[in-house]
Amino acid sequence: MCINYLQGCKGFQYPESAPCIIVNMDATTQLTQLGSEPLEVTSSLDSAKVDIGFCGANGSTSNIILQTTAPLPARITLLFNKDVQSVVFMDITATFNPDVIFNNTDEGNQVVSDIGNTRLSKDTSSYKCDQQQSISFNKKNSSMFEYEFKMTISNVVIQAFNLVNGTLSEAEECAADETTVAPTSTETIETTQPDVTNTGSTTKIPTTDETTVPATTSFISTPTETTPEGTSSNPITPRPDDPPIQSYFAHGENGTCVLIQCGIQFEINYNTTEQKKASRVIGVPERVNFDGGCNQPNNTQSLQIQFYDNWDLRLTFSRFDDQGRIKFYLSDIDLTANLSKELFPDIGNPILRQNIKTTFATDTITASTDGSYRCTKEAAFLLKDGTVMSTFNLQYAAFQKNITDFSESGISECSSDVETSSVIPIAVGSALGGLIVIVLVAYAIGRRCKEKGDYDTI
Repeated sequence: MCINYLQGCKGFQYPESAPCIIVNMDATTQLTQLGSEPLEVTSSLDSAKVDIGFCGANGSTSNIILQTTAPLPARITLLFNKDVQSVVFMDITATFNPDVIFNNTDEGNQVVSDIGNTRLSKDTSSYKCDQQQSISFNKKNSSMFEYEFKMTISNVVIQAFNLVNGTLSEAEECAADETTVAPTSTETIETTQPDVTNTGSTTKIPTTDETTVPATTSFISTPTETTPEGTSSNPITPRPDDPPIQSYFAHGENGTCVLIQCGIQFEINYNTTEQKKASRVIGVPERVNFDGGCNQPNNTQSLQIQFYDNWDLRLTFSRFDDQGRIKFYLSDIDLTANLSKELFPDIGNPILRQNIKTTFATDTITASTDGSYRCTKEAAFLLKDGTVMSTFNLQYAAFQKNITDFSESGISECSSDVETSSVIPIAVGSALGGLIVIVLVAYAIGRRCKEKGDYDTI
């Protein structure tokens, strides 16, 4: 759907009828396999289609996922978040398979995230920007090659919240950036295109001698060392703010089958360069890539979240028959962590891919398939090697058919929420009980005084 004043643009919306997200823009994508003989593929969104989207169960997060085709097939996720002033920001991640694109035997999907985020508009307005914008992504290192993904967009109109009957609100235009770009020295490298069309053509790519290292926002604490008993210790550094509450989902033939809303963080143990035990809190940031499966082996469903550099969290959900009532529960947490010097500066021996998998019993955050599980308090899950995964404001449902939001009925609450919710009626009951006692005592005193007065009169 392209609106009238953007003829020729590529339009996307989710869902197809009464959309909650509309994205119109011209865009080109470029993927380069770096090296002594770089390979480059450039494409557009002309043939892209909407794979799935999410309107946001809590009203502060939404996303739309686009699937592009050859010569650069990729899964592009546009994630929209609102800040406390209701300003919308857009983050972009791209997932691609290098072997499919370059035929280089580098198997497995690679995920890249944009550097920083793009400020759009207030959530009650649409965002309009005709000016061309170049979006840079973090470079991706695989076991074989390094990849660089770029995206250029123009003629942009986006609204991800508060659409009324699928209609765009009044537009808020982007500010015209008038910056002077300092000249940089360039050199030309001759590259050969991958054999996509069997033409064997070559492309010259100008490159600069500048390297920009972006500053990224993360939710990571300062490491704290465990000091042997009887010795003094440094003050414990307060942990970072709770990670952002986000929505994740898995999609299948019958629509969305798994929906999770929460903030997630991990407390990771490691050994420092001085061979002291330490721990660090790593929170799942806003910019992630996620996917899942609705028809997994052994009657399970799963959700996979990828973040930072080579961090991978896989949650598996199973169901069982509880006296004729079908329930689901969290059966496995599988974390692959990259204990690098970047995230653990004082680590003794960095671990590229540390796998931590834990299986749970059927009583772990269990709910019926006609409802959901909720725990607003912090919930901690003890994994192997002493790793702790904590969730905040958790609510999830699995084995659903095209779920778009959580129902207000059939909610199973964690014990801490139940205890909190019972405090109010107990307090009210105690107050009423005390008031009744006071009234009875006052009545008894008043009656006694009245009887004494009557006696004195006689």
